[in-house]
Order: sequence, then structure tokens, then C-alpha cells
Amino acid sequence: MGPSSRGAAALYTYFHNPVTYSQQNGYPLESTSVVVKDDYGFMWIGGRGGLLRFDGAAFTRIPLCVDGDEVESVRDIWLDGDRQVLWLATWGYGILQLDLETYTCSTFAGGEGHFNRHVNWLQVDTEGLWMGRG
Repeated sequence: MGPSSRGAAALYTYFHNPVTYSQQNGYPLESTSVVVKDDYGFMWIGGRGGLLRFDGAAFTRIPLCVDGDEVESVRDIWLDGDRQVLWLATWGYGILQLDLETYTCSTFAGGEGHFNRHVNWLQVDTEGLWMGRG
């Protein structure tokens, strides 16, 4: 590692002060699939164990329920900042829509098909919301 590399690492550490979170120091998820930052500075974290909101100091678990069952795996998140909505790709419950003003959750692309209930990723373009399992 040359002198410029060491300097860059030192500057990164100085300015960004990274912290590692794990279950040993209070991180509530078993694993993390996605992290999204909203316009208010909150970090939305999805993974095995559900959905979290991080305000820079503490993690808040956001309960997600479908038909009385707790959603335990959030695979992807797309933030619709204009509408204050999070779109959530879940494993087992399809796509959920979380209203960020009321924290109410509704199902979007349900159905009995295996594909619709197990969603790994979301993508939005001018034609709409796309989902995938691969």
C-alpha cells in the first residue's frame, strides 16, 4: 500500500467515522439484503428479520404483517419519495407498499403463483414497476 492509499484511508476514517453493527452490539437483523436512504436522512434496511429504520443513532423495527402473519424477509426496497411510499420485495408475501406517513402496509402484487409471493428485486422505469426473482 503506497503513501497515497494510506492517506485516503485515513481521510475516509476521519471524515466518515464508520461503525460496524452486528447482533452482538444491537443490530436486530440476521442478515441484510438492501439499504436505502430517504430525503430525510433515514436509512431503510431490509433483510432476514424484516424492515428497520435507522436514524443515525438507533434502529427501529417496522412491523409488517400480511393476513396476521409477520413478514420476516425484505429482499429489496424502492423509495417513491414523491408519494412517501416504500415498495418492498418480500420472500413469501410478494410486493408490499408501506405508507411512510401512517406506517400502514398493503399488499400489491399478490396472487397464488409461486413467483408473485417470492420476490427478490424491484426496478422502476417509465413503464412501471418490475419485479424479479433471479
